[in-house]
Amino acid sequence: MDEKVDSKLSDITPLPLPFRILFTIHIGVLFWLSIVYLLTRWTDINVLEVLKLSYNSRNYNTLDPTQFRTSESSTTIKVDRSENSLLIGGIFSTLLKITTRSVIGYVVYLPLFLTKEIYDIKEGIFSLLLKFCLKSVPLVVLYLVFRELFFHSKHEGYGEIRVKSTVKRVLKGHINLDTMRTNDILLSDSCVSYNRVLNDTMNAFWTLFFDSSTYSNYLEFYVLPIPSFIRIEQCCREYYSSKQRQHLLNLIKYSVGLGPNVLHHAIKHISSRTSDDLKEEKLQELHHYIYLLVFINSTYSFIWDVKMDWGLGLMNILPWRTSSIYEPLRPRGSLLLPSRVVYYIIIMLDFMLRYVWFLVPLSRMIENSLIRTLAVCIFGNESKPSNTFLIEVLEIFRRFLWCIVKIENDWIKEIDTEQAAFIDLDLINKRS
Repeated sequence: MDEKVDSKLSDITPLPLPFRILFTIHIGVLFWLSIVYLLTRWTDINVLEVLKLSYNSRNYNTLDPTQFRTSESSTTIKVDRSENSLLIGGIFSTLLKITTRSVIGYVVYLPLFLTKEIYDIKEGIFSLLLKFCLKSVPLVVLYLVFRELFFHSKHEGYGEIRVKSTVKRVLKGHINLDTMRTNDILLSDSCVSYNRVLNDTMNAFWTLFFDSSTYSNYLEFYVLPIPSFIRIEQCCREYYSSKQRQHLLNLIKYSVGLGPNVLHHAIKHISSRTSDDLKEEKLQELHHYIYLLVFINSTYSFIWDVKMDWGLGLMNILPWRTSSIYEPLRPRGSLLLPSRVVYYIIIMLDFMLRYVWFLVPLSRMIENSLIRTLAVCIFGNESKPSNTFLIEVLEIFRRFLWCIVKIENDWIKEIDTEQAAFIDLDLINKRS
């Protein structure tokens, strides 16, 4: 019994999985705070107006708090730009609360871990108790942080209500097309970038309730694509509502992204069959198919980022070019970030992070120590497991860059719509 307990204790690390999950959550909240702060300071963009959120009840079509909590209320009156300081303050307050919980949790966890490392504990009962504490403390902290973010608030404000209502709507695969599309898309697309974090969360709870450190491959197969299935459902709803082809093309983009997950599951299944003589040949063939699907998905997604989500003209040099004048970005009056260089840097980083997976086949084709080191550091090899934490952080950073230009582009669309409506109203008044 003591040997069993000791082997399980040896799996405990100074930074267990729940704390790595918490770190990615902190990064996400910090990036969201940075987005709102930078866009408010750098530009004239009104982030609250893009989200159709206000901290003033007079800006909504209802003054009934009960109705506001249960409905999908959006602002009907233009939001004062100064209210963005309240949004920044609210995000900072949330970041401070979850950081406090995480730090206190780690301060409790670290002495327990050091006790396990320093002292050679042989008593079975104490070993079991120590193992239980080392497993449960990180998960309790993870629960408290999730509770603070999504489930509990003594004094719910407009921001907290919006987060909860959006999360509930997105988890059902719904989307508010009429008034809060940007609000819903920002959350649901961010969830796609957090799919590995979601899988890690399931893994953490799996190892608590089951006496096995091996996470079920079948459970991973079903958990990883959940955010993509949500986006597919939303694309279906948008297509049936508007009949616009772009939503069907967007649906195809997310569907293609499911392919590598299926093939990864097949590879793990074949790898476990050690008696198969043709195993290596089958695995090599499946890897080739994975590279092909990932290349198609990365290319499709990158083009979609630049052309559709960001409204930039970089891809207009391709066959669908409609204008005789090639503008890689937008007309100067439609560029709200401080410099054109910022756009090119974001495009370049988005491209690099979309194709970072290419380091793996490249390291096998080219004898370059730097490329091989980077590939092993991120994706691992036969003797070293892949660094999923680093992959997660890189993808969250890419999503942070995506959100900046996405919000800017949606703000420009909103301004253009308002100007077009004003011109139409002016023409009607002149005719009358």
